Amino acid sequence: MKKYAIAAALLVAACATKPPPAPPPVSQPQAKMTPRSHPHDVAPRPEKPESPPPPYAIQGPLTRELADAYMDGQEAELRQRLRGSGVQIFRLGDTIDVIMPLSFLFDDRLQGVSWDGSGALSAIASVVQEYDRTAIQIGGYTDTTGSAQSNQRVSDSRAKIVADVLARDGVPPGRISARGYGETHLLVPTGDNVNQPRNRRVEIRIVPKIDA
Repeated sequence: MKKYAIAAALLVAACATKPPPAPPPVSQPQAKMTPRSHPHDVAPRPEKPESPPPPYAIQGPLTRELADAYMDGQEAELRQRLRGSGVQIFRLGDTIDVIMPLSFLFDDRLQGVSWDGSGALSAIASVVQEYDRTAIQIGGYTDTTGSAQSNQRVSDSRAKIVADVLARDGVPPGRISARGYGETHLLVPTGDNVNQPRNRRVEIRIVPKIDA
């Protein structure tokens, strides 16, 4: 009997230390795993929208509503390319005036356009070729030295020379007009026979061709 009692005691002790059976696993939907971000990771930048085409690449007619921005672009290009040249640029409404002193533009020794003047005209030609919705009006002016008739002829000739250079540099002649104004329209009002360098000049007026 003692032997049976010991066996029963050992069986009870074994049952007391054995852990209860684990419950059957319950299937759970797997969560979607995402990689952890590194502290130095940066979110990708959104793509920049495509830059709008430059003003001279407008499609369709050039309306009055578009003319202001169109001429803004042309003025900015001219100022950039002529910076430091001594050429003056003025803006009045939708019109751009480029004023070139004769002392800069012409070389009396060569009886023609100077080296600096040729470079400036080439820069102007490259801009107005891009902005092809404009007309180019060239005016020649003198001071009051000499006769009015002589000054008229000289101004006509100088305006034509500038027109020829722009055409040679690629501006379609149909967009260009040239006219001399002699000793009229003085920048600095003077009396007769006054040597005033500021009055001796060529002006290039750039005007938008508005489509009706």
